[in-house]
Amino acid sequence: MDRMKRLPETPGPLFEDERLLVLARPHQEGMGEDSCIAALEGSRVLLAVTDGLGGSGGRTYPGFEGHTGAWVASRASAEALGAWFADEQGGSNPEDRIRSALERCRDQGGRESVLLGSLSREFPTTLAAIVKEQAGEEMILYWCGDSRCYVLDSEGLHQATVDDTDISDELENLQEDSPMNNVACASASFTVHCRTIRLRQPCAVFAATDGCFGYFASPMMFERILLETLQSASSMEEWKAGLDGKIGAVSGDDYTMVLFNDGFSSFAEMKRLLGARLKVLNRKFPLRRMTDRKLREQWEKYRPGYKCLQENTDRPLKEDGHG
Repeated sequence: MDRMKRLPETPGPLFEDERLLVLARPHQEGMGEDSCIAALEGSRVLLAVTDGLGGSGGRTYPGFEGHTGAWVASRASAEALGAWFADEQGGSNPEDRIRSALERCRDQGGRESVLLGSLSREFPTTLAAIVKEQAGEEMILYWCGDSRCYVLDSEGLHQATVDDTDISDELENLQEDSPMNNVACASASFTVHCRTIRLRQPCAVFAATDGCFGYFASPMMFERILLETLQSASSMEEWKAGLDGKIGAVSGDDYTMVLFNDGFSSFAEMKRLLGARLKVLNRKFPLRRMTDRKLREQWEKYRPGYKCLQENTDRPLKEDGHG
């Protein structure tokens, strides 16, 4: 790694395509610790986000112009994912590539300041990546930490990955903010999970860091924001602007999303077909001020469909009460 010249200030690289939406917003300009990549190799597409952990990765490194380990780790990991995809097109687990990239960061960085405490890690980051054939039925997921891969289709929003936390219930995790038990870093072992799932076509697929979804009261609210901003837009750029406004209004973190329209013939068709889902969502899960008990009741009804891709890895979605 040639140090800073290969670690850009802004996320990338990205390919240009009218089906692609990339939303990348730092919480503080010039200080963002998220990165992302979107790439095409033949008919295969890669969508990936990385989220450097600013708390445990707050050490600064003179070899990287005083940037934090979290800042460097997210960019080095995104770069490693891009190189891996160019070489192998998702044919193996990228864990070794990411580990090698982070270890090179450690070797080249030099240490300027040290944070005390057992929770400190060298060059820590989360990641979530999608590899798939365009309009294909199968999707390969790779992740580490609490960045996520999602599917949005006519049956609603589906979280396809499982966070590396001790709390498995997503609503409870929003309320408790459980610490992660597995993140990519240069100073400890980690695992990049890999799963293959089958999809209902057409759909939108995306990877997102926790700044996108972690500040909404519930997963139902996150889905509603996705669908409402879609209905207010006439293009991917307008959808991006709408999401940026809604997420930015609540998020207290960097937020990054890489989304691909996978199978809809046009933006207008995606808007039309997913508009029907918004009507169902508003009817079954109306937005109103709720007690904790009412929120939990709604979540119990919503959860089976939201989590169905976490449980069904070898067959298409089935009717399960989500929509």
